[in-house]
Amino acid sequence: MTQDILDKFLKEVSYKFPKGYPDMKDPQDVKLLNKLVMEYTNEAEDPEIQPQAKTEGLSEYDQIVADTIGDGKTYPKPTGTYKIGQDGSVDSADLESYKKLYYKSPKTAKGGESSKGSGHGEIAMYWLLQKEYPGQVQDNRREGKDAADLKIGSTTLEVKAVGTKLVQYGRIGSEAGILGLLNVVFGSTAMGSAMDGEDFLNDGSALGFTKDQLKKAVKTFDELRKNKGLRALATGDGVLKVDFITQMMAKLDKAHLAMGEYENAEEGAGKILLDLLAKKTISKMGGDGYLVDLTPQGSMKYYHLTLDYVKGLDPKDALNSVVVNQGQLKVNFGQLLSKKQ
Repeated sequence: MTQDILDKFLKEVSYKFPKGYPDMKDPQDVKLLNKLVMEYTNEAEDPEIQPQAKTEGLSEYDQIVADTIGDGKTYPKPTGTYKIGQDGSVDSADLESYKKLYYKSPKTAKGGESSKGSGHGEIAMYWLLQKEYPGQVQDNRREGKDAADLKIGSTTLEVKAVGTKLVQYGRIGSEAGILGLLNVVFGSTAMGSAMDGEDFLNDGSALGFTKDQLKKAVKTFDELRKNKGLRALATGDGVLKVDFITQMMAKLDKAHLAMGEYENAEEGAGKILLDLLAKKTISKMGGDGYLVDLTPQGSMKYYHLTLDYVKGLDPKDALNSVVVNQGQLKVNFGQLLSKKQ
């Protein structure tokens, strides 16, 4: 890390240490610091994958399709008709070509290996939509790592092999507001554990946590926020006023205002995850797009993801279907969305 980055990093994580800074003579501080450094470096974005040069004037995806089911220069259009938002299955006349394309990915410029910038089914879906939307289907990766997979006119489309498993839905590092909220909530856990003399290294963090760790964090956050003794120290209603406590309580109140009201820790934890999912739907889908669950066998099921739709999901369902691991948002869409549609 450069000095500027190091200073910024230490400022952001200082509250996690009992002394307000990492004591390198304290084994627990050293252990926590190593953990935080690993999380911080994992959150950094990987370099952009550089695609190979396009061939014969074709787009990169067109070239892959032409090389796979065509003559390298052209390729046949699908026989069936496939419309965005319309559930169904791949026409039997298209199934052989579809299966050949399903696992195809772009190549990197270095080494010629398939990249991870394109998920299973994306290029197959690109091909299927060519007949109904000629000239409108675009590879949307150039819009950024958090962008939806495809864009058809002004409509965004995320292609996933959803089923009943967790799938990646982008990194949370770009969502500064919700990341800050999570830092405050998990900072409360660290403080609460420290006050109780417990080890807080296994309590999770803003960049990685289980649902139980998040529920515990929200519960501790509420306990600290409602603590009358701390309130007295923050306002000076008691014997003295402690500036550090005043600042801490102000952060807790600001975070609670952002979360809104909730009945218990479980609902509060679910609301945080729904808020994160909603913000990612805005940055990835523009607030209104489609997700299609596309299987290797050719079945397709669409979900219309709008901001209102996501906000209307049950927080408790979100708690059981949304995970954050090493800064990556992962969602079991099959489980989460099937409860409403």
